[in-house]
Formats: sequence, structure tokens, C-alpha cells
Amino acid sequence: MRFKTFEEGAFVNLSFTDNQRVISSNSGQTLETFTFDGEGRLWKHDFQNGSDPAEEELFYEGDGKIPVKKVMTIYDSSGNHYRTYVYSEIEIDEHGNWTKRRVNEYRGKEEYRIDEDGEDNSNGMWKENYTESRKLTYY
Repeated sequence: MRFKTFEEGAFVNLSFTDNQRVISSNSGQTLETFTFDGEGRLWKHDFQNGSDPAEEELFYEGDGKIPVKKVMTIYDSSGNHYRTYVYSEIEIDEHGNWTKRRVNEYRGKEEYRIDEDGEDNSNGMWKENYTESRKLTYY
């Protein structure tokens, strides 16, 4: 499938498999990849964060449809990990949008690890904890 990204934009290609959606440029370069689990929930999203490759992994409780944790990792142009954000304690409004979340930010070249229980086993060189909130207005 081919579509235009916006009115004056470039054309991109969209391909589907059972558990993956891939957006690529006309030259064949992969721009974004969305991978879904067996329940049809988004599990992993690979994309560009500016000029740096990045990935997001989402974690769910049971058969829940809203992720309880999201881990975003950004890599430098050489493929080395340099920043990780762990979003947890996510509060969702009745429209399914997050309104509050706890953010743990890790900077450094240490490897980020999540154990089989989804627990943070990172030993990042620098860590900051903060809470983000946002107010949404609906029309």
C-alpha cells in the first residue's frame, strides 16, 4: 500500500504481516516498524528520534489493553545505547489518554535490562526520577 504522508508530502509505503506493520520510503528505507503481540496489542515500535534510532517496548498486565509500563531506548548513530526512559504508574483518562506517569530517565552507556517480571534491573550511570502530568481538553 502506498500513501502520501501529508498534502504536500512524500509518498511512503506500508506493508503488513500477521504481527507487524512497516512504513518505508520509496527508496526502501524502513522508517517505522510496529510489532504486535498475540493479543493484537502494540508490543514494540522502532523509529527515528531525530537522526537517532529508537525503540519503544510496551508492557501490559494480563489481558489489559492499556500498557502499564513503556520503555523507550535511544541509540546513537553507531548503534550504542545512550538514553532510556521508563514510563510507569501511568494514569489514563476515560478516553484512553495518559494524564500522569512516573518517568525514570537513564543516561550513560550501561545496558538497560528488564527481568522476566518486568522489573527494572538497570545500572545506568545517571538516573533522574520525575512525574509528568498533562491536562487534556476535549471538544
